[in-house]
Amino acid sequence: MLSSLTVSSTSSVQLGFNTEACRFLNWAVRHFPSVFVDKHWDFILCGLVSWLQTCSEGFGDDQLILSLGYQALAYQVLLLLARVSECFGSATDDSSIPSKIISDWHDFFSETAYAIALPMFTSMAERSVLSESLSSNLLMGAVSQAIIHCPAQCFEGNLIRRNQVVAEAASEESHAAGLHENMKKYSSLLLSESLCVQAGAFECLKKLVPSVVRLDMIALQSPDSSSNSSGPGEMDVAKVSLPESLLAVGSNAALLIADLLGVSDGSESGPRPQELSQLQLESRCVAYCLCWLLILDCFQNANHELRVHYSRSAKAEGRLSSLMRLLFALMPDSLKSSQSALQGDCSPSSWNNLPATGHTNFWQWSQQETNKVADLVEGLSCRVYFRCLRQLPALVRQWYSSTDKKTSMAVEKCLQASSSALY
Repeated sequence: MLSSLTVSSTSSVQLGFNTEACRFLNWAVRHFPSVFVDKHWDFILCGLVSWLQTCSEGFGDDQLILSLGYQALAYQVLLLLARVSECFGSATDDSSIPSKIISDWHDFFSETAYAIALPMFTSMAERSVLSESLSSNLLMGAVSQAIIHCPAQCFEGNLIRRNQVVAEAASEESHAAGLHENMKKYSSLLLSESLCVQAGAFECLKKLVPSVVRLDMIALQSPDSSSNSSGPGEMDVAKVSLPESLLAVGSNAALLIADLLGVSDGSESGPRPQELSQLQLESRCVAYCLCWLLILDCFQNANHELRVHYSRSAKAEGRLSSLMRLLFALMPDSLKSSQSALQGDCSPSSWNNLPATGHTNFWQWSQQETNKVADLVEGLSCRVYFRCLRQLPALVRQWYSSTDKKTSMAVEKCLQASSSALY
């Protein structure tokens, strides 16, 4: 194994042996996890961390990262990480995996492995040196798949910047700063043109959102939270709001989509977008919908008091009106046509089983080349609207009451075709 060697100083025979060893262990963990005892799992987990440390070397070398031998090894190591993480993520006390090994994974190995894998993901997603070759795309898919299965506890603290942790990292201020820095980093990756990168970034953000909401609820309860209030019992709205990184990415994408689809009403502010390819437009549409799914996660995790502040932030600068307008522009024509409304060929169940409703479906969908991104955009837009109806009914009702007759009729037709009378 490459426990004491670097990839650059390793022969092709050694690289090939280690690559095949990873491939075999991946297969064994997938099909026969119950036959492993403590010593087998110790070998797998120690070997996995060792291989990850070796592979992390290549992400700082523009020449090495394009080497086919290195890409083959990194591809298999990252697939093994995804398989092991998925296996332990579904393990219970009654599973065939020894309880000691489960504890070791959650207490040490998962944090160590993902402290290496998370920077690998962001580094590769941001690199321009990678070509559009099949091997590079496969490697990007493997690192994204590994990130998708990252345990939520690995996002606590400053694990992503493990080498920069200092003594005061446990304080609330540094924790909040690290959390918002990671939110900003992964939010920017939502604008990637790669569905693999978007899926990985989306899953990272989903696991960061509960911590962000928790910090906001603590801020609301702090003694100095009303120091800048405008009146008795009122708090500074700017102090607690929806994550700025998500709002910034959403506003950027909304401006572009509204202009190119011809549905802008002038409420979106910012520089006008330049001409983009179809792939770039579709990736912005996916990013916009994913941003709002994450914003709705914020509402879902917040208490009543915090949801009031989040609602003000959602309505500010016409964000909610812009969202509703763009969602109806992105929805499938079958949902918006009067013929569909009369025939009733769309059911609520179809809204709740769309691509990308969960990270596993999103990942599997993004790996099928026959699927079209346009279909994903339509599914995501329906999913966002469905969740808005469930989680922001009052805000959606206010928007509907203030719309013009043409828009309200279109909404009525859509809901008659796709929702029950009681809903």
